[in-house]
Amino acid sequence: MHDFPAMPSYEPPEGPTPGYRPGDVINGHVLGADNQWHPLAVAPVMVAVDPMPNTNHILHLLLTVFTCGLWAPVWIIVSMVDAHARKVVSDRIQHPERISR
Repeated sequence: MHDFPAMPSYEPPEGPTPGYRPGDVINGHVLGADNQWHPLAVAPVMVAVDPMPNTNHILHLLLTVFTCGLWAPVWIIVSMVDAHARKVVSDRIQHPERISR
């Protein structure tokens, strides 16, 4: 187990808030329309991890040359599958609302 340091706690400003308007953010708190400070909600962060390595085109070129072109269909299929997988990951990053949960 890791012992991570505790996150510092930030308290909202106390007392009257002259000069602040609803929607202002201070120390992780937002001033609401009721003139009270509320903790700011933190949106989840999506991180994309690409577990697939890139297609090794040099290797496929050498295999195609040494097999007199017989390896070319395999190279084309591998490249197409790789490109499709990368498009899916890219689309999910650019349009997270389309991801079914």
